[in-house]
Amino acid sequence: MTENETTTIKSRYVDLPSGQIHIRGSLDGDTRTPVLLLHMTALSSAVYEQALIPLAESIRPIAIDTPGFGCSDRLDSKPSIEKYSDVVHNLVSELGLKRPALVGQHTGTSIAIEYALRHPDDVSALVLCGVPVVTEAQAAARLEGKQSVELDESGSHVTSAWNGSRKKHPRLSLDTATRYLSDELRAGPESYIEAYTAVYTYPIERKLAELSALSVPVLLLYGTEDCIADLQGRGAEILSGASVLTLDGLTDFLADDDPAAFADAIKRFLSEQPSSVSC
Repeated sequence: MTENETTTIKSRYVDLPSGQIHIRGSLDGDTRTPVLLLHMTALSSAVYEQALIPLAESIRPIAIDTPGFGCSDRLDSKPSIEKYSDVVHNLVSELGLKRPALVGQHTGTSIAIEYALRHPDDVSALVLCGVPVVTEAQAAARLEGKQSVELDESGSHVTSAWNGSRKKHPRLSLDTATRYLSDELRAGPESYIEAYTAVYTYPIERKLAELSALSVPVLLLYGTEDCIADLQGRGAEILSGASVLTLDGLTDFLADDDPAAFADAIKRFLSEQPSSVSC
């Protein structure tokens, strides 16, 4: 693909041993270094939809629906960050991708970290947006607060999910909030609690320490209004060699709040890396 060609954003299913995985992004005729985007729980690759075109101006973005979310099949066995990471690696192999960069947000950061730890020679860079850096005690408390939703004939579970989302993310437009509510409802209560169990049983501080010993370039990117912004200092402390960029006034939904700023931050960071990351 040349600089003068326009990237077409497409959507596709990919057959893997674990089931079908849904992806969207620059999928055809693009030989640039791929950049995989991993979303937060309990949403889908739709969180990156607004940023795919600006990202595709100079890199090859591919956003992935985590198993059990969006349009991807659930795993047959109890999910874990390690299993999610294996699915991503199988996807990379199936698509014939070479040394992708990984962008993760919240849950997606843990998956990206595990991928880099398992395949350090097969990743060119990481962009981690909002790392859930919690102690074991904090993780247990947070997991306890993630209650499974009880489905109700009256539909009260839908109202409850909507009210909870609006309270947590009041700045989202009604259109965007409705789209994300549909993601949560599609995932269902089982995938929701399983994914959070995977996140909060993952030894994130130890994993970050292991990551810091690798030569993988890392950018810690988050909005000042991210709901876990208070946790990012600890991540930067452990990953002392990482680059850090905060986007003033932006929330967890960086790609919706300001798609251009989100895309520019990623493209700029990747352009500063060795020539193996071609932007």
